[in-house]
Parts: sequence; structure tokens; C-alpha cells
Amino acid sequence: MESTYNFHIWEEDELPDYNVDDIRPNTQYFFINLFFRLVSEEYSETTFLVSSNDLFNKTTTIIDNMFSDAPGTVSQEFLDTVTADILSFASNMFNSTQTFFPINLAIFDTSPVTDFMDPATKSSIEALKKVKIDGSCTSSGQCRFNINL
Repeated sequence: MESTYNFHIWEEDELPDYNVDDIRPNTQYFFINLFFRLVSEEYSETTFLVSSNDLFNKTTTIIDNMFSDAPGTVSQEFLDTVTADILSFASNMFNSTQTFFPINLAIFDTSPVTDFMDPATKSSIEALKKVKIDGSCTSSGQCRFNINL
């Protein structure tokens, strides 16, 4: 069964620790913190230091490399979506006066847990209500959601 993933991107308030030897003068950097949680509760957290030049000019390669060591396997369609959203988010926060831009990217495996569940019947699926959920999360992890039935 193929896994289903959701993701959320937000700007971090604080910079992570970094090695000064990795920093080139007159270069702007993105710190991308990748949080990955699977249904199995397996979890990983990795921070990537990426120059703005590399992020904007080699986006696909950078994102593919970030996910190559992640605990789950994501589809190319998911990678394409994440790549476009990261690039858009990074472009919106990028300015010429800042040197470092910390970004958090959380990936959640939202695949149904089937080991303990009976398959849904057609009538139970048809009886489900459709809802629209709008929400946002702050960098401190507080989230607000509006559910419209």
C-alpha cells in the first residue's frame, strides 16, 4: 500500500547551531530543518545548510538529496509538490539584508493504519460527511483550525 504524506512549512524564530567553517563570506543561507514522522512512530530530524544560490538554482537536486536519507519513501509527485512549495516559501522570505533564513519542514505520514482496522464498506464511505478544514500554525507549534461542515 502506498503511503500518504502531508507537510507543513513555517519560518523558524531561532537559528540552529552551525559550524562557522561551513559558512562562506558574502553568501546567504537557508537552514532547512526536516522533521519526518511515519505512522509507525519512526521519527527523524535533520538540518540542512543550503546556500541561497544552490536552493534557487538547484532546487530539485537539493530537495531530492534531503529526502534520500529520510525514513520513508515519498513519491515523485509528492517531491514535486514539496519542491515547488519550498521554493515559493523561500522566495517570499528572501531579502538582501539577512544572512540566514531558517525554515522548518514537517512531513507526516497520514496513511491509514490497516493492521487493526477492518476495511470500510461502501455504505460507510458514502455516509461520511465532507468537511473543509482551514488552519494555520505558529512557529511555537500552536495551531488553529476552522472546520466547516
